[in-house]
Amino acid sequence: MTGTEIVCGDCGTVPPGRPGRRPLCPACKLNRRITLLLDDGTGHIRPALRPLATALRNAPNLSTSRLWLYKPQAAELLTALATGRVPLSHDGLSTWPRPGAARHLRHRLIAYGILPPVDPSLADIESWLRHRLAQLSEHLTSRYFANTRSGINSPGCGPRQPAGRCALPRSPTPPSSSPRPNSS
Repeated sequence: MTGTEIVCGDCGTVPPGRPGRRPLCPACKLNRRITLLLDDGTGHIRPALRPLATALRNAPNLSTSRLWLYKPQAAELLTALATGRVPLSHDGLSTWPRPGAARHLRHRLIAYGILPPVDPSLADIESWLRHRLAQLSEHLTSRYFANTRSGINSPGCGPRQPAGRCALPRSPTPPSSSPRPNSS
């Protein structure tokens, strides 16, 4: 090693790259990202997620792991799992609003022994069904309230009556006490 080489600030190796770049080797960059995302709020990796951290650090292609960890969907889900905002379970992953990220992470968590094995097709269908029912519920609720505001579901309005032109309910007229004229 010559005196002009820049060494990694964490491990002391000479990182590849251009002069002037931050002096961290790829392994140390990955390690920092893993520690940041899997921090449980105490400055340490959540114990249940340590096998995932170890597997990511020992991956054959560190750049692939690092790229995955910089995807916003993956980073957000990992942080939510590490801090406990999302339960570390199949049900917790099924409730995540981005099913693609949850599916990918579910497969990794099963492979590393963090979650118990489950039929992936069944888990995907359950997740899809949960999200679809939530969408339908929101759609029906918003549709009902939109129709109520426009007067369609108001009393005296029919399905073909334009909004704002609904007939007001009329009070019944009392029967008249005058005798009817004879028609003969």
